[in-house]
Amino acid sequence: MAQPTVKVKYPVDILWIIKEDSNLRNETKRGKKITTSYGLTYYLKLYPNGHGAETEGQTEFFLFLELGSHKNVVANISYSIETANWFDEWEFNYEKSVGKGTRCCKIEDFYDPTKKFFVNGNCVFKVKGSLTVNEETKISPKDDVISCKKQRLSEMLWEDSDNKDFAIFAKGKQIKVHKHIIAVYSPVFAGMFKSGMKEAKNGRVEIPNYSFEVVEIIVKLCYDLDISGNLIFDHRIELFKFVDQYLMDSIKEIIENYLIKKLSVINVCLLSNCSIAHEAENLKSHCSDLITKCLKDGTAVNDLDILDKDFKLKIFDNAFSFLA
Repeated sequence: MAQPTVKVKYPVDILWIIKEDSNLRNETKRGKKITTSYGLTYYLKLYPNGHGAETEGQTEFFLFLELGSHKNVVANISYSIETANWFDEWEFNYEKSVGKGTRCCKIEDFYDPTKKFFVNGNCVFKVKGSLTVNEETKISPKDDVISCKKQRLSEMLWEDSDNKDFAIFAKGKQIKVHKHIIAVYSPVFAGMFKSGMKEAKNGRVEIPNYSFEVVEIIVKLCYDLDISGNLIFDHRIELFKFVDQYLMDSIKEIIENYLIKKLSVINVCLLSNCSIAHEAENLKSHCSDLITKCLKDGTAVNDLDILDKDFKLKIFDNAFSFLA
């Protein structure tokens, strides 16, 4: 039986600086080959005078893909030479290893100084976009959870309504818990239960600053119950705030470990900023390692522009220190 597939979108971000050269007018120029971690290789080609009789006299840019084991790849690409105010966007389904071309302008215009394709002897050609591939799913939806070895005991405790002795309220909804279980994970709650505070006497506490879903996730993690992976990712910021406020270090470690497993070039910058804001050092270290590796092997990383400036500077220093 064939494995089910999912569509995965990977970013493309290329800056190609082409030096002006009188010999270039009739010669094809190829950019650097980029081999990705997901099995694709791609590169750019410039045909100053067209790539054949039909396009002779037209300057063209091509994006070539070597598909490897992939059957088809959908490219959504934008080109730009900002000094010449030239832009182009296109979509193409690569079903084999070929190049997709775009006509830029007439060759006379390309080398006309007044058109500003070359400024100070350089043409700055930018490529942004994405490559969407079909990838086999290696796991079933049931595997995409935070799992517990004592599943049966966890469920029995969770369903033990008769012996639950405390209620947590969030956004008007109630979650019943065992005080001794919550106290094990949070010294803040443990102190509350021992102090004789009104919450302990009344057997209930209101948590006003978090959604019910976030509070429920935290409580279920205390009971070692399975949690949907998407919920962890979607609520990561509130979850980190909660565990920091209530000093739930072991729950924080579980959340970090899950997010580390989900790291990719798509989300690494988002998770880097999250790890910095909430001092999630293990997650931060893994984010740094992934971005550094991508910079060294030429793999594009999504949302680099939003990455924390100090963190970005440190990574760039580490990634390229071997050039010094």
